[in-house]
Amino acid sequence: SGYDRAITLERLGRCLRAQGRPRDAETEYRRVLAVLSGLDPEDEDVRRQTGVTHPALADALTDQGRYAEARSHYEESLKIDEALGDDRGQAVTLGQLGTLALMERNYAEARARHREAIERFQAIGETRHEAIGWHQLGTVAETEAQGASGADRGRLLSQAETAYQESLRLKEAIGDKALAATTTNQLAIVAGLANRPADAERWYRRAIEFDSEMDNPKGL
Repeated sequence: SGYDRAITLERLGRCLRAQGRPRDAETEYRRVLAVLSGLDPEDEDVRRQTGVTHPALADALTDQGRYAEARSHYEESLKIDEALGDDRGQAVTLGQLGTLALMERNYAEARARHREAIERFQAIGETRHEAIGWHQLGTVAETEAQGASGADRGRLLSQAETAYQESLRLKEAIGDKALAATTTNQLAIVAGLANRPADAERWYRRAIEFDSEMDNPKGL
């Protein structure tokens, strides 16, 4: 059927993107949307798959540096999620918009989008994704701090540290050592940027502990 064909094409797009072929993935995602557009627009499965395909296409466009086009597809997905009452889908897409805004160096929007995503993940009890949202919020502040100076730099580094610490707290609470190691490493980097080498060392040693427990030589 047309729906099954759309599902298969979407999976093919994911395979191509995973191979580092975003332009080919884009072609398949556009084929998916073309197939779906010929099906019943009131069918919930069709609407949901359309909502899934738009951000997938946006990811492929982002890989190619085509940010304005990517934004339009993320926003289209957000509209569909809102119409379907899909809180999780909205939260995921808001996070994607936040990441896109960071790439565009629009720090205010990036911060606002990630905060919206965090609130929605909190509301539906998705602690892991909430933790990821806090990490992304820390990344926004850390990135902005690297281009700032004086009091602004210190304020932004403090914001980054606060967000990363909240992310780490949640990751430890759910026992995700892999994610915890990543955030602990970022805390070390922030401490280094803030000229606090003793704190940086402490965080790096903690990251080493996490990676050692997981037998993660790459992280070590």
